Amino acid sequence: MAPSINKMAELAAQHLMCESVSNPGERFLVRYPGFQASLDERRRYVHAFLEWMIRPDNFETLLARKRENAERLFAVELIQKGIEEVSTSKFEFYVDWNLWALWFMRLPKERKPRWAFPKKPKREEGEGPSQRFADLLEEYNQTGTLFPDQTTQA
Repeated sequence: MAPSINKMAELAAQHLMCESVSNPGERFLVRYPGFQASLDERRRYVHAFLEWMIRPDNFETLLARKRENAERLFAVELIQKGIEEVSTSKFEFYVDWNLWALWFMRLPKERKPRWAFPKKPKREEGEGPSQRFADLLEEYNQTGTLFPDQTTQA
């Protein structure tokens, strides 16, 4: 079922109304790319919003680390379900969703902005399986984990 026009307008407007942690009093002015944004459009929007909302001094480093964690979290979820191949669009969509959740995890519930892309992307013509997921699956098969720095407690 496609999202209603009202739902789309509500999602497009909700980030304009958020109160930034890093930029109090300023409004987020980046144009919402729509439900079916391409990977690049969605990434640009998400990057801009994360940076506007909470911008630590080490933003780029932290963003890269959290994106890596988001990739690994989703890969583990797929691996635990026995999935061995996933489309690039699906993998990257859920990586972005996990990144969003990780970025705002310390905010109180009432301050957490809603994910603005509730509809999974359509598979693009000629799109193949995610190479990143394939690499993570291979790493998991070789090492038994995707989080080697964490110790497992019995």
